[in-house]
Amino acid sequence: MTRTSTAALFALLAWGSLALGQESAPSTADLEARLEAQQRELDEVKAKLSALGGEGEATAAAESAANEDAAKDDDSWTDKVRLGLFYVESADKNFRLDVRVRIQVDGRYVFNRRDFNDDFHVRRARVEFKGHLWERLYYDFGLEFSHTSDADARNAFLELRFCKEFALRAGQFLLPYSDERLNSSKYLNHPERSVHVASIVGQRDIGIMFRGNFADLVRYQLAFIDGEGQNKKVDTDDDPDTAARIELTPFGNWNLAFSVNYIYSPTNRKHTGPADMKTVGNHFSKFITYQRDLNGDGTIDNHSLGRRQRFGGGFRFSQGPFEIKGEANGDYHEEVFNDITGRKDNLLNWSYFVDVTYVLTGETLKQTHDGAKVTPKQPFYDPETKAFGLGAFQISVRYEELFVDPSTVKRGYAAGVDRLRAVATTFHWYMWKNVRFSLNYTYSHFDSQGYMDSRGHRHVDDHGVLGRLAFFF
Repeated sequence: MTRTSTAALFALLAWGSLALGQESAPSTADLEARLEAQQRELDEVKAKLSALGGEGEATAAAESAANEDAAKDDDSWTDKVRLGLFYVESADKNFRLDVRVRIQVDGRYVFNRRDFNDDFHVRRARVEFKGHLWERLYYDFGLEFSHTSDADARNAFLELRFCKEFALRAGQFLLPYSDERLNSSKYLNHPERSVHVASIVGQRDIGIMFRGNFADLVRYQLAFIDGEGQNKKVDTDDDPDTAARIELTPFGNWNLAFSVNYIYSPTNRKHTGPADMKTVGNHFSKFITYQRDLNGDGTIDNHSLGRRQRFGGGFRFSQGPFEIKGEANGDYHEEVFNDITGRKDNLLNWSYFVDVTYVLTGETLKQTHDGAKVTPKQPFYDPETKAFGLGAFQISVRYEELFVDPSTVKRGYAAGVDRLRAVATTFHWYMWKNVRFSLNYTYSHFDSQGYMDSRGHRHVDDHGVLGRLAFFF
């Protein structure tokens, strides 16, 4: 190759390279134009994403609302029922079921009595179901397991509450008579009620009752019942018994109250007149015996040919840890006829008691329709603080007298005494508000002649000791 040809070749390569470099390196204006185009494209993408995001939030909100609606329509119990420790309640509170338990274990001892067996026994073992349907219909059903091999019904009623001033109850319920009887055994000042109240007023009966409350100042109860007692399937007469009670609470609470009670029983010739009576709440030593069969014909000697009327009244005053209350009651039987003597008399038994209680550790007695409740300031053990305490201590003293109609023993209607005086002293230890230990001593004194027990021993007094451990919720 000649020098001229070589030079021409190098010149051609140099021009091509220069042309290629000029084509691959755009100008500044071109670059700015491209950046602006890309920015526009990026803004369009952002706008589309933003629109898509709003639609997503709306979709999520719609899905959430749909899920809530579905939950409302769902039959799942977790959306419709509230569960507590001892209750079940609907979310709208229209339906509720409470479960309550009461267990009382006693130890009993009577000094110098050969006809009474000292023992330990389960005084009460009770399960109760109560609650309401809607706001008007209430129910209460209880079973007692301590007395027989089978469960006995206690409360078993429905109550329709039209308003505060008027309600209708039907079924088996406590008779509207005496604070001492109406107060729950969980909150009694003594393990057992007074002798006369326990003997003249049965626990429960079957019938209907109207009741109401006017401004928390006046409460009334009016019941029409069979008069045969609890769990009796057959009424032995056509005429119902009538029970009425009025309670006045001047301050609008239970701290001061006065009550009047009355039960009328029409003539029922199948009834046998007054019932036997025992000391310590009608559970320990029998001191008067009406129910006798001296002629051995298989029937009780006494017969009630007339009406029976029970009447009485009471009061209660409570302030802080202090309470005093009392009652007077009469039981009048018309035309009691005795087969052995052929005599017929009207018999009147009457009684009164005064009961004083004080919480030694200073807790306030909270008065309710069930009785006075005590909540210890320092429970025996606090699971939250892991601390031990003394609990609460309470002492109660009751004095009662019972006067039996003078004709009762003198004219042969019963064997025993015609007067009883008793002092009951009870010490309570509340370990928790629903666990209580009670120690009771009751001294009973009879008239000067005393009475003869079933083994032929004469007694003028009676000493009974009762210890009780109670658990309830």
